Amino acid sequence: MVPGVPYIPAITIFINAVLMANLNWMTYVRFGVWMILGFVIYLFYGYQHSTEAMKPTTWQKEIQQLYKRLQRLNAI
Repeated sequence: MVPGVPYIPAITIFINAVLMANLNWMTYVRFGVWMILGFVIYLFYGYQHSTEAMKPTTWQKEIQQLYKRLQRLNAI
């Protein structure tokens, strides 16, 4: 059991809402632009460095298997 729940969280949410209401509208525009830029960078970085990007696709696997078969035929 945590002391002050639900009163402390409710008070802090109210205080933060009041502080946010006093911000200029340009602050929200800047925040939105930076968030979009950050998400784009995160998505591209994450895709490039993910293990999913490293996995060969189905057609690449088929080409690799075909190449191995051709190598075995040429070795005979």
